[in-house]
Amino acid sequence: MAVALRKALTDAAFYEISQKAVEIWNECYREILTKEQIDYMTSSFQSASYIKNQVENEGYEYYIVTEPSGTLGYISIKEEDKLLFLSKLYIGREHRGKGVSRIIFDFLKEYAENSGLSGIYLTVNKNNLNSIEVYKHFGFKIVKDVKTDIGNGFFMDDYVMEYRMDNSRIAIISIIVEDKQSVGRLNELLSLYGDYIIGRMGVPYHKKGVSVISVALDAPNDIINTLSGKLGSLKGVNSKTVYSNK
Repeated sequence: MAVALRKALTDAAFYEISQKAVEIWNECYREILTKEQIDYMTSSFQSASYIKNQVENEGYEYYIVTEPSGTLGYISIKEEDKLLFLSKLYIGREHRGKGVSRIIFDFLKEYAENSGLSGIYLTVNKNNLNSIEVYKHFGFKIVKDVKTDIGNGFFMDDYVMEYRMDNSRIAIISIIVEDKQSVGRLNELLSLYGDYIIGRMGVPYHKKGVSVISVALDAPNDIINTLSGKLGSLKGVNSKTVYSNK
């Protein structure tokens, strides 16, 4: 299958995407959302004028997925905080299960790697079970859920899924805590990195005044380095990376 991704830059391309959005959204959401919500979302958020504004003013890039026989679907992406946000990925029903998603995913990984990004994230409707399984197959993990008010009385109830690039690593940080007050500061800091912590061992605090805690993380290098720096500046806490697989 000679699949290509063509960057959308013209009014004609934006219009083509808007028409394809109506077609595909009515296919994939008809058992999940009401027809009223589908119509509202496509007219409000996938019109040609809305797409044009996203491209020209908001940093989004749209790509039309094609093969010689015609248009298969489209994707939309945006760089956000060292991550690539996969805002849209829609492929027509008749083209699914033929390797198109793999081609798109390889494109996304190459884009993120060339841009120095640490991962890819997306949102997916909690009831869109087929898409969730596809994303899991490609290595995405559910990191949280989010419910968004999109106006007109409608909501999107989604999972946020994330794929970490190959620059992620496993690290174990040994942390010495000097007093009870420091435990509170440490726990507050570690709570910000809950999505990346895969294990924690040790006594949080004991009467002799010193505790050793080991925290294991599976995270991109920049996340681990940032946490290490914050631990180093935390009063009453001393830390050292005792293991790293990279």
